[in-house]
Amino acid sequence: MIGLVASFVVFGSVAAVYLRGVRARRRRGLARPPAASVAAMLAGLTVAALVLDGPTDTMADQLFWVHMLQHLALITIVAPFVVLGEPVRAFEEVLPMEMRRALGRIEGRLWARDGAARRTAIAGLALSTIALLAWHTPVAFQAALDDDPLHALEHLTLLATALLFWWPILTPGVRERIGTGFAIVEVLIATIVMTALGALLAFSPTVWYPAYSAAERVHGVGALADQQLAGLLMWIPSGLLYLAVIAWLFLRWIDADVVTAGEPASRRAPSPARSSAP
Repeated sequence: MIGLVASFVVFGSVAAVYLRGVRARRRRGLARPPAASVAAMLAGLTVAALVLDGPTDTMADQLFWVHMLQHLALITIVAPFVVLGEPVRAFEEVLPMEMRRALGRIEGRLWARDGAARRTAIAGLALSTIALLAWHTPVAFQAALDDDPLHALEHLTLLATALLFWWPILTPGVRERIGTGFAIVEVLIATIVMTALGALLAFSPTVWYPAYSAAERVHGVGALADQQLAGLLMWIPSGLLYLAVIAWLFLRWIDADVVTAGEPASRRAPSPARSSAP
């Protein structure tokens, strides 16, 4: 891969563009990501730089569980933090007006209406699931290990599809359109897929990726034990994180119902006279 310093240059450049967009929106008096969102974005980019290159990437070539830790970091840390960073408006500020209008039209088609938003959310779940399972088949995984550009494509695909998955879950306005219950089901499905793959790796009696057989010579860790540890990481910590997100969504769902139930009837639904008025 490109090295830790170069990695920080790449992700640091992305952070610089993002911050420039945030400042531009502030100067124009437009809504901008709050401080917590900016911190989340910067944290996500920092984690990406740390796990994709340098010592971590070197160890990932030798130990499968470290390689799996890279993938889990991209899917369950970097992608959610980037989504929480509210990056679209910030990045739009540095684009030409024609590109902004084109992005606005695309956003409208994807998220503006309830039905379209649900279809886009389903597509995000499907694509992230396909990417996760496809890249962890022995043939694809081994091919990525042997080819640096393909390895980079693997990580890019996992991150991009994870962003598509998390976007409707963690973006409040979009989550309102798809419904919190719908979001909970999506996260539950993702949990099942992730934990099932982890369990298969942990309990498999055979080594899926022979390339990691060298780990026993270098680190004294058997290839099967290495694979089992990777499976446990995918199964238990990731499963707990997804369950925590489900619990958070469920609590927000309950709070929203309580608030709605406490509103006067006149605020919950328009009167017949008002609804029929022009």
